[in-house]
Amino acid sequence: MEDPVVAKIKNKFNKNGNPAKIPLMSGKQFFKARAEEDGIYVDNLKNQPFLPWNTFSEAVKFLQENGGQAKKGNATNSRLGDPNLDLNTMEGYIASKVYGCKIGDSVFKRITPIASILAWAEICENTRGKVSLLSKEKELQASESKAEINSLYFQLASRDTELKNLEIKLRAATPT
Repeated sequence: MEDPVVAKIKNKFNKNGNPAKIPLMSGKQFFKARAEEDGIYVDNLKNQPFLPWNTFSEAVKFLQENGGQAKKGNATNSRLGDPNLDLNTMEGYIASKVYGCKIGDSVFKRITPIASILAWAEICENTRGKVSLLSKEKELQASESKAEINSLYFQLASRDTELKNLEIKLRAATPT
């Protein structure tokens, strides 16, 4: 079963086109993002444009574990563990959890496209210095799972109907 955060982002790409123009926090400037099988490629991260899907799942998990909001953190001129880039910031947590950075390591700044994509996908609110889950996203896991289960039931029901119709045709075509 696909992660509900990833599914929601992929659905947004399906609705809005791929690649998509993602607004920055101000809404006045944009960057391009392209969803692929393994993650998202963005044009605002220079020589490291790739964000694997688990980046977004881990970001939402981090927010859920921290009451639905967290400081973004700032990797500019900082090392992991510094006051503005500790493990209690989204940037610090992702650097450690997804990219394997250790305390004292310099960190490549990725928070801008991560927070912007989560906001664009209507999962989070991206504000100055902070990212917050939208209230309905706190139940994202459960609602997405229910939708997927309902979809599977519908697929099974339509297969049953298809099989019954084939059985009827087969009986009609078979001489007795």
